Amino acid sequence: MIRTATVEANSNIALIKYWGKRDKKLNLPMNSSFSWTLDDQVKTTTQVSFSEDYKEDELYLDGKKQEGKKAEKVSKHLDLIRDMAETNLKARVVSSNSFPMGTGIASSASGFAALTAAACKALDLNLDYQALSALARRGSGSAARSFYSGFVEWKRGEKPDGSDSYGIQYKDGSYWSELRDIIVIVEQSEKSVSSRDGMNLTVETSSLYKERVKRIDEKIERIKRSIDNKDKESLFQIIMEDSDDLHSTMLDTTPSLDYLNETSQRIKAYVKQFNEGSIKAGYTFDAGPNAHIITTSDQVDDIVNALEKIEGIKRVIVSGYGEGIKIKR
Repeated sequence: MIRTATVEANSNIALIKYWGKRDKKLNLPMNSSFSWTLDDQVKTTTQVSFSEDYKEDELYLDGKKQEGKKAEKVSKHLDLIRDMAETNLKARVVSSNSFPMGTGIASSASGFAALTAAACKALDLNLDYQALSALARRGSGSAARSFYSGFVEWKRGEKPDGSDSYGIQYKDGSYWSELRDIIVIVEQSEKSVSSRDGMNLTVETSSLYKERVKRIDEKIERIKRSIDNKDKESLFQIIMEDSDDLHSTMLDTTPSLDYLNETSQRIKAYVKQFNEGSIKAGYTFDAGPNAHIITTSDQVDDIVNALEKIEGIKRVIVSGYGEGIKIKR
């Protein structure tokens, strides 16, 4: 008998960033973070099947069988779920992204959210979103935020076992449906220093990082107030402030981490120019050169037209808000 389930999960963009772990094994963050869930243009669809006929775990990603680290990481995550279900059944995982790998969009968030929910459903583990989020966090921290629509806070938590570190929804995406994320792809190759390695270096060596962590909770309260009031200028300002703050700690790391390139800097300069007079958009960068420009629907055409004139941009995706996970048995 084959026990199977399929789940769709969307990626998210962190508006207040997670960077650094207080427990590497449990993937517990040094600080809380806050995100917005993107639409179906950046989703992962994952089918997980368990059967006595399978001799080993198999992972297929976008039609190709995966070996090595990717497959090992998925098997390790499935082991957590098998332990909960008290089974040793092996699994076949078939996953596809609606966006190409290497676009700089965090496929690990949507990927581990979909994997976790599908595996639990297939094994009849009836976990609520809070428990699923905490479990998905073990595979990818940002996956904790991909279970809900709209604005999501991933709580740092205080307990050593991580049971209070999970994502919770702050506002549904429909609450502020005019928001858009203009995703600007400028680089599609793998990073020379991974996020995991980079954040470990920052925690160990950056003096600015300790000050950043102290400010995060206050920033999250500020961004919540801006959302409550639908205060665009405040929202965009906080987003840029946090992105710049994070990248200053990366530059302060030994050895220095500069994830932005010349095109990234041109995009930042353009947004600052665009905001002269009133703040109509906010840029944010994860650990890489690709930009996310958060704005409202009425500003999209002007921004996209201007981006076409900036050298080095490979692709632009305009995303609205996305839904939470969709379980399809």
